Amino acid sequence: MHRTTPPTLPRGHLLALLVAGVCGAGGLALLTWALASRSMDLATRIAFTAAGAGLVASALLSWWLVRQVWALRATASEAQ
Repeated sequence: MHRTTPPTLPRGHLLALLVAGVCGAGGLALLTWALASRSMDLATRIAFTAAGAGLVASALLSWWLVRQVWALRATASEAQ
């Protein structure tokens, strides 16, 4: 019987997930602050909202890419 170990993420992937988490949290905080602040003018609010949404989108993309690499590595190791 062939015994396999569960796939683990390399350190680079763990760092990518950490960066994705920090970007996501920062993006959500920026979005919340921009939408809740009453003292900003409209142009500044739009800029901060776009920046926050961009951070959240980049965090989601980073997380998705790490998951794809993890799945491809698992498939490749199973094929070997």
